[in-house]
Amino acid sequence: MAYRTTERGQQRRDAMRGRILAAARQLFATRGYEATTMQQVVEAAGTSIGNLYFYFPNKDAILAALGEEVNGEIGQAIGEAAAHVPPGLAQLAVGIYVSARAVLARGGLARLMLEETMHRELRAACQNYQTARVLRFFESHPELCRGNAPELLTEAWLGAANRVLDRVVAGQLAGEPECIARFLSRWNLQALGLPQAEVEAALTQLDRIPPACWLDTDERGAPCDR
Repeated sequence: MAYRTTERGQQRRDAMRGRILAAARQLFATRGYEATTMQQVVEAAGTSIGNLYFYFPNKDAILAALGEEVNGEIGQAIGEAAAHVPPGLAQLAVGIYVSARAVLARGGLARLMLEETMHRELRAACQNYQTARVLRFFESHPELCRGNAPELLTEAWLGAANRVLDRVVAGQLAGEPECIARFLSRWNLQALGLPQAEVEAALTQLDRIPPACWLDTDERGAPCDR
């Protein structure tokens, strides 16, 4: 007889997989990926080594799953924040702002996702996810491209933001998350060559975004001059 998965059984498996990912996420962020062992994940998740390998064949698979999870969280945060502002340029400003705040709020885990030399497959997956989202936006708002190819604009848009976030997360560039996110929003909007009045109007919409859209903790960034 073929094995049939019941709804309750699937819920239990989903819950256990979630526990494993939550445990690994905390360990990777605090101890580092290389220093964390599978046994430590087992102990933190309150399961067995055999059960862990049922869900994930190795540590890289856990990291890849966490990358998908964080991408989903940030994408959801951007979508929720964009619902608070008018469509078009304001949503573009909100997208870069919330994305930057969300990445910086995740500290150690963001360091793994942005690192250049290690975990290249994870970094590539994260970049591909970002590229697809931004490209869809530009393709659906050709008036913001001002004659530029959406593909080229997407790469330039993300390149500037990712370069800054890379260095901040690596501790090579100082700045409060609020200031960095607002700077990137302004910089990227100005790069589109739009009238300054339109840029300023879009940036005022950032004040409508609730902090819950980018934080998964109770931490708050320090205020900065606007």
